[in-house]
Amino acid sequence: MAAGARRLELHRRIGPWSAPVLVLAALTGLPQALPAPAVGPAVTVSGPALDQAWSQLAGTPWQQLQWRMPHRAGAPIEIDVAANDAPHPYATGLLRLDAASGERIGYTPYAATGIGHRAYGWALALHYGLAGGILQQAVLFLAMLTVPVLAWLGLASFLARRRGALTLRLRRTYPVADGILAFEFTHPLGLRLPAWTAGAHVDVFIAPGLVRQYSLCGDPRDRRRYTIAVLRCQPSRGGSQAMHETLRKGSLVRIGMPRNQFALAPQARHNILVAGGIGITPILAMADALDVRGERFELHYACRSRAHAAFRERMARLGEVHLYCNNEGRPLDLGVLLAARKEGTHLYVCGPAGLTHAVLSEAARLGWPAECVHTERFSPADDVARGRPFTLRIASSGRLVEVPADRSALAALADAGIIIPSSCGQGLCGSCVTGVLEGDPDHRDHCLTPEARAANDCFTPCCSRARGAGLVLDL
Repeated sequence: MAAGARRLELHRRIGPWSAPVLVLAALTGLPQALPAPAVGPAVTVSGPALDQAWSQLAGTPWQQLQWRMPHRAGAPIEIDVAANDAPHPYATGLLRLDAASGERIGYTPYAATGIGHRAYGWALALHYGLAGGILQQAVLFLAMLTVPVLAWLGLASFLARRRGALTLRLRRTYPVADGILAFEFTHPLGLRLPAWTAGAHVDVFIAPGLVRQYSLCGDPRDRRRYTIAVLRCQPSRGGSQAMHETLRKGSLVRIGMPRNQFALAPQARHNILVAGGIGITPILAMADALDVRGERFELHYACRSRAHAAFRERMARLGEVHLYCNNEGRPLDLGVLLAARKEGTHLYVCGPAGLTHAVLSEAARLGWPAECVHTERFSPADDVARGRPFTLRIASSGRLVEVPADRSALAALADAGIIIPSSCGQGLCGSCVTGVLEGDPDHRDHCLTPEARAANDCFTPCCSRARGAGLVLDL
């Protein structure tokens, strides 16, 4: 279970029993917060009168006394008295003594006092834990201990949400190929940025409701900047066009924290990197990282022409790099490339859907182990969100949400007022991954690892569905 989920689960366990106790403590403390009525200075009471007043109380079984001296001539001394058999120390009657002589004028027992007086006494007793004996005091003590715990859980969740995105400044843009611009972002205060590893990508919040994912293609060792490269697509769904046309040097842009579902396998003895078009961005970062570490790799890059090959100068400084340009009649022969697989070799591919599908199909035909083939997608292969209807149950409330055949689980939840943070909406980025407590998810994403899918304890509601009648979500 992720740290955020653990915090949520702990909050759910503590809150239901501690909240009523804390609310009761707060409400019963309200009477004491009311301003006291203004009174003048106390009237002087003579010594003999006080001695006589004390004699009125001597030998009487009171467990608590509270004196109020008169503030005007002729007014009596008033004493709140709680008998030994009172239900709590604030169950007080009222004893009145003459301020001049100290003689008793009258006594109103607790049972005969007004309902307001008794309610006030019970409120004080409950607030201070004096009405229910040791059990109430223990419950109140434990509930008070949960206050810093709940505060910490809330603050940690808030900071986690704030850490989910950074506001960075666009330092510069520069062309790296025909139709491809590199965007370099830095912290407005010059601070170091969160670390990332080769293959990671970030969400770029281009405009309200417009979020796109782009791979980081700079140097992971350089914590001062994030660099991405964006191909201007024709036609554009809006993201690449806005990046090319609206962002200018100095623009402030929200950038998501780096996420990596396309990391280099640490156990690989050899690495084959295959890129097509703009898919070179994560592959290039991988090649740089492998080159710095002195590990074996070969990079195969297919594009329309040399003018469309991004970052050619950087690739020229690397080791074994092969460029395949369509206009030069030198195609990438996947059969030859993948046939001579050696033990411990891992294959990485990122590019257009056609190239990715061809590489994966050829690798499967030649018997490559699935755990040795890695891919990154930024566009879905088809409309995977549709399917037969099913039901979602929200674990915390028991609420049922019906998911129609033509709607995604994410959309059905949003229609029901349950908003799950999401980004790509296509099962590519992993930002909407949600815990599953019961049921069998029909995983249709491209971001979860095989181990995460096999565990069946989470799914991506933007595209995945249920194999059975429904799922119970950890919400």
